[in-house]
Amino acid sequence: SLLGTLAPEAPLQGAAEAGLSRTLRDLLWWDGERQAAPPLADALLPASGIARLTARTEAGAPIALAIKAGHNDEHHNHNDIGSFVLHVADETLLADPGPGRYERDYFNERRYESPFANSLGHSVPRIAGRLQGTGRAFAGALTIGANDAPTSSKTATVEFARAYPVAHLTTARRTLTLTAAGDDSTVLLHDRFAFTGAGEEVEEALVTWLPVTLAGATATIHGQRHDLTLTIEAPTGAQFAITAIAHEGKGDTDVAILHRLGFTIPPATSSEARIRMMLRARQGRVGNPPGRGGLVTRRADDGADIAIGHHTPEAPDSVGTGDTGRVGNTPLPACHTGRHHMCRRR
Repeated sequence: SLLGTLAPEAPLQGAAEAGLSRTLRDLLWWDGERQAAPPLADALLPASGIARLTARTEAGAPIALAIKAGHNDEHHNHNDIGSFVLHVADETLLADPGPGRYERDYFNERRYESPFANSLGHSVPRIAGRLQGTGRAFAGALTIGANDAPTSSKTATVEFARAYPVAHLTTARRTLTLTAAGDDSTVLLHDRFAFTGAGEEVEEALVTWLPVTLAGATATIHGQRHDLTLTIEAPTGAQFAITAIAHEGKGDTDVAILHRLGFTIPPATSSEARIRMMLRARQGRVGNPPGRGGLVTRRADDGADIAIGHHTPEAPDSVGTGDTGRVGNTPLPACHTGRHHMCRRR
């Protein structure tokens, strides 16, 4: 998981948030002095295959971009080779989903049916209809820097064809370039794929817990402090679609929604995807308070916005638990099936 690689340690959490045992441990180990947080800087963990690239916007907001290679047989493993996280000014705009709900199946042979453990819930492609494989043999290789990168940019590349159980996949190469120059702060994602034979379809995916607006080849993720606008530059004609993945927390009403933004690359012997991500500071607040979930909108055929809102079972006009949909074996709140009162035309 890439969580914890983005920024200095957070202040000590309360017992209800961090867990009583961890809170007591921290208190027993603490020497009474609060150390200054180290400055946020680039980092490389070669044994784990993790890199962190950092920059600042013109206004001084810190940017952290973390990307992972490694293998799919790690401690508390998730199948996430090539996944990345974009964190700006205390907000995670593109996310690592973190752990799934702690229940029996999450710790037995059914663990990788959960999208929080398999690659479906991470910002990695599905290739030839296949998710990433589980085990040490499914791996990636990380390289930092590139000869063709601008001097104001930082680049990381992951070779991750070995992460997929697709025998005729010969190349899967992901390059992320972070650029912060003047008013523009951008991340460019460039994926390249090659196959033997006739070629295969590739489904690209990016995940976020935050509100999203879709408009064809453009998607905008709305944070409290910044908007991130994603534009598909290749392949021509591709358009974003959104899938909702429900995450059930500890309580009966603790349901958050992970949004999976995707588009399809048609079958070909060789293909590529390019997504340009533009960061913009915003004024005021938008959507829900910081945290998981949020408001999703998409364009209807007549150009109006369709809002897909957040839902809990206690919502006053709830349609009830019998009106929910599913993603795999996971029930979805009714707002993501189009049958909840918050699925309204605005």
